[in-house]
Amino acid sequence: MDNNAQNESGIKKNDTKTLIIFVIVIGLLLTGICGYIVYDKFFNNHESNNELDNTNLNDNVVEPTDEEYIKNKIYADKPFAFIKEEKIFYEDEDYTIKTFLPVINLNNQKAKELNKRLEELYNYSKTSSGDSTLVLRFEEYINGDILSFVLYEDYYEGGDIEAFNFNLKTNKEVTFDEILVIKKISLSDFKTKVNKALDKHFNDHKEMYDYMEHTNLEKDLETAKNSVDYSKLNIFLNQNNNIAAIINVHGEMNPYESPSIFEIK
Repeated sequence: MDNNAQNESGIKKNDTKTLIIFVIVIGLLLTGICGYIVYDKFFNNHESNNELDNTNLNDNVVEPTDEEYIKNKIYADKPFAFIKEEKIFYEDEDYTIKTFLPVINLNNQKAKELNKRLEELYNYSKTSSGDSTLVLRFEEYINGDILSFVLYEDYYEGGDIEAFNFNLKTNKEVTFDEILVIKKISLSDFKTKVNKALDKHFNDHKEMYDYMEHTNLEKDLETAKNSVDYSKLNIFLNQNNNIAAIINVHGEMNPYESPSIFEIK
């Protein structure tokens, strides 16, 4: 075989190898995206916020505009939480998946630490793919002086939810105990309401338990109630100005811990 033939053969082999690698990479990306769509549509316990593309995370948020609030901002002309950057992972006529980089627009140490962490998560998120795809989503609620910022970290399988609460007037983080005081509810009454919310959640899934073999609703409900650690429970004020609690629910039906949001009324 002459040199030209050998060169052509080598080029074809390289082209074939490149094509194979390209197909594998695209396949992994699509697998992660499609898996996320299924997870988001059928398994997540919160509404999608991926269609937001404005400067404020929630259009219905009414922000206080008095000077005593504005002076606590980093950027006076921006909302208390705004989207700095976004990346579209997937888009068609029916569905859009975006990952966001938000900024908590408060000039305090906790907000600075959170903003740094958000930037690190976003830098990973925008380059993630396949089974490791991370989609960041956010919600904000303002009730009186309280800003509640909810962070969703959605992976191909499972994810995490965290909430952070700030007093816009004092420019300080709001604690679990302070939220109970604001809502004028004792810890004992709050625990009772949490148990009632868990009762409703599991009873709403009774048909699924009846259908699935080797599952026990009462046992999973008891496990859920006993697993709530009130010294670490993450809560926030939602769009109805009610306390919402983030609780990891798991048991025979779902052996893996997965956070869900429960409105405590």
